[in-house]
Amino acid sequence: MNFAFNSDQDLLRDTAARLLRDKVDLEQLTSQGNKPDTTYDESLWQAMVEMGWPSLIIPEAYGGLGLSLIEWTVLTEEFGKTLAPCPYLGNYSGTLAMLAAGTDSQKQTLLPGVIDGTLQLALAWNEQESKEDPTLVDSSVTENKLTGSKQYVVDADTATHLIVTARNAKNEIQFYVVATNQTEVKIEDLPWMDVTRRVSRITFDAATAEPMSNSFANSWSWISDRIMLSLASESAGGASTILEKTVAYTKERVQFGKTIASYQAIKHKCADLLTQVESAKTLTYYAAWALSDAGSDSSDEASIAAAMAKSYATDAYKTCTAEAIQTHGAIGFTWEMPIHLYYKRARANAISIATSNQLRDNLIQKVVAA
Repeated sequence: MNFAFNSDQDLLRDTAARLLRDKVDLEQLTSQGNKPDTTYDESLWQAMVEMGWPSLIIPEAYGGLGLSLIEWTVLTEEFGKTLAPCPYLGNYSGTLAMLAAGTDSQKQTLLPGVIDGTLQLALAWNEQESKEDPTLVDSSVTENKLTGSKQYVVDADTATHLIVTARNAKNEIQFYVVATNQTEVKIEDLPWMDVTRRVSRITFDAATAEPMSNSFANSWSWISDRIMLSLASESAGGASTILEKTVAYTKERVQFGKTIASYQAIKHKCADLLTQVESAKTLTYYAAWALSDAGSDSSDEASIAAAMAKSYATDAYKTCTAEAIQTHGAIGFTWEMPIHLYYKRARANAISIATSNQLRDNLIQKVVAA
C-alpha cells in the first residue's frame, strides 16, 4: 500500500487549510471569558457547503462527490487543527446513518438537501448520562409515534432531521427519521466540556417517526467505525497543532537567560510528543485505508483499525494538550490562551462513541476469541 497522498488529496488539504485559517477565529471564544457564546458561525458552515464538503462521502447516485474516507480524513484532520466550530460532526454522523440504514426513497429525499445545505442531519443514539452503550435503548415507537429521550446529541440544535434509535413493536432496536420541526420534539442545549461543539438533550412525545430499512444490528458497526475514524483524524490534527504551538512558544520563552527550548527536559518532552503525533496520524491513515473501498476485505480488520486509531489518537491528544499547558506555565492555565479549548476537545473526543479502555477491552476479547 502507498501512504503518500496524491495531488488531488494534497490540493484538498491545502484548500481546507486556507479556508479554515481565514474563517476560524478562536479569539471570539477566548475573549468572552468562561461563559462564551458558543453559537456556530453560519458563514463558516455555508462556506463549507459551497466547497462541497458535506457531499464528499455521499455517492454520486444521490448527487454527492462519492469520494473515499481517505479524502474525508484529509479534511477532518484540518478541522481538528482549527477546532472549526461548526455542525460537521453531527451532520456527518447522521449522513452515515442514512447511508447505512435508510431506504432509497429516504436517501433520494434527504441527501440532496444535505448537499446544498438546506438540510442538516444528526444522529441520536445515547440515552445515558455517563456510560455510553448503544444497545441500552428505552425509547420506543408505536404506530410510527416515537416516545423517549436522548442525551448528548451532537449538533441536534441545528439539525432539520434526526436519525434516532428506538425499539419497535418487536422490541428490536431500529433507526427512524424524525423531523425536528415538530412540536412533539423538544431540544435543550446541554453544558459540555467542549465549548466549540454543541450537544443537546432531546425529548420525544409521540413524535412522528419514519422507519428506516436496514436494522441497527446490521449497520451500527459500519456507522460507529466511521465516526471513530473522524474523531481519530481530528484528534491527530489537533495534537499536531498543539505540538507546533508549544514548540514555537519554547523558542520564544526566556528563563534564566536562555530560551526554554534549549533545556534538555523540554527537548525530550517535545520529542516524545512528536512520536505520539506521528503515530496517531499513521494509525488514522491506515484506518482510513482499511475502511475505504480500496482497503481491507475484512470488516473485522477494518473495525480493529478504527478502534486502534481512535483509542491511540485521542489518548495522544490528551497527552499533548496536558503537556502543552504545563510547558506554557502559568499563562497556559488562563482562559485567554486557546490551548484549553484543544484540551477540552481532546477529553470530549476521548469519551465519544467509546472510551479508549472500552475499545482496548473489546480488542482483547476479539484476540482471545480468535
